[in-house]
Amino acid sequence: MKKIFLLFALALINLGVFAQKTKFGVVAGATFATQKISNEAIAIDGSAKVGVTLGGTVDIELAENFHIQPGLNFTQKNSEFSAFGESLTRNLSYVEIPLNLLYNLEVGSGKIFAGAGPTLGFGVSGKNKSGSVSESIKWGSGEDNDLKAFDFGLNLLAGYELTQGITIGLNYNIGLANLAPVTEGGTKYKINYFGIRLGYKFNGK
Repeated sequence: MKKIFLLFALALINLGVFAQKTKFGVVAGATFATQKISNEAIAIDGSAKVGVTLGGTVDIELAENFHIQPGLNFTQKNSEFSAFGESLTRNLSYVEIPLNLLYNLEVGSGKIFAGAGPTLGFGVSGKNKSGSVSESIKWGSGEDNDLKAFDFGLNLLAGYELTQGITIGLNYNIGLANLAPVTEGGTKYKINYFGIRLGYKFNGK
């Protein structure tokens, strides 16, 4: 799975390099994630904790007003659970590859953009913290693991780009994969997150 993930990332970067109208960019911002655990008997929603996101984008013009924008990001998805008088903070870090299709419309001195697309994610690190006890996340699909590492979702985004190449954007990522290692009893574990991002596009070809 890791090899497939890396090959997909390299393919997207090569697409940007050889495309005719391409701009590379950088983004950074904050995330607010909601982790949800449920089974046939109960559902527990974690409250959002702030995380960070940063990475790069490749903006490729497909046609007038339509762009495709792959990226490679480091994204934190942090939540805090409270149930049965106990609390648990779960901080998760992912490498993500979004592939967004965008529509751009000139407004004022810049342009509005909006779009959607799939997102692939791979968990690279994480911590469970309860009181003074902290343990690393065990990624995998066995009974002794905390979460599956591979995630995928649907990304929705919108924002504004200034003529100087500065972008301000919002996104909402809907987690579609069940990250629960063991699914007996209808157990599901999914993560959604809201993001605020500030970016800059370098002059491209």
